[in-house]
Amino acid sequence: MSYFAEKLDRVALPVIALRGLVVFPGIDTSFEVARPLTVRAVEMALKADGFIFLVAQKDASVENPEPADLHRVGVIAHIKQSVRLPDKSYRIITEGIARGEIQNIFRLESGAYTAEVFRRDIVVDNPVEADAYRRRLLHGIEDLSAFLPKLSGEVTAALQSIEDPGFLADYTATNILRKTEQKAELLAIFDPLDRALRLMEILGEELQVAKIEQKISRKVQHHMNQQQREV
Repeated sequence: MSYFAEKLDRVALPVIALRGLVVFPGIDTSFEVARPLTVRAVEMALKADGFIFLVAQKDASVENPEPADLHRVGVIAHIKQSVRLPDKSYRIITEGIARGEIQNIFRLESGAYTAEVFRRDIVVDNPVEADAYRRRLLHGIEDLSAFLPKLSGEVTAALQSIEDPGFLADYTATNILRKTEQKAELLAIFDPLDRALRLMEILGEELQVAKIEQKISRKVQHHMNQQQREV
């Protein structure tokens, strides 16, 4: 049986709409901010306490997103470092703090968005069950890793050292998953065990695809070798 400790809070924050990028709690992320509406959001945050809400667009090709173009769940983050570039854009490093869900979103006269965000932190208070999910998730990661480019030593060490299954899912999504849609789906799952379970399913699906791709590659290589011998 799972036991949860839950903390709820509401905050109002400037919003950065991300294109092709999903940020997770507990992870530092570096990216460039160039569009006027997001530049203004960064400047609002820097003039205040540095906190901002990062949320991915549903369609990265949309240049000027409306509220309906944004996912509902994003990350409350803190700007750790910012550099203003010659073209007036920013290069920023953010630290993800917690998941948040948009309750209300408003467009200011400046064009920037600000949102009332519902922060919800859930911690599994059952170490035995949490460890079982962590171990099973690690098995799934190891199985798929055999078909992926070699992970860096830093990432491999981090994966082995993370004890919380929810954060392990977030870290894995950041460093292994490539599809933005999959990352956005995981970000939207607040329950750590449900998130770990869904990632196990995704890793299993990706493993099956990788095995089929490998089988196809071997068939193609075998066919090519036969043709070369016949020449």
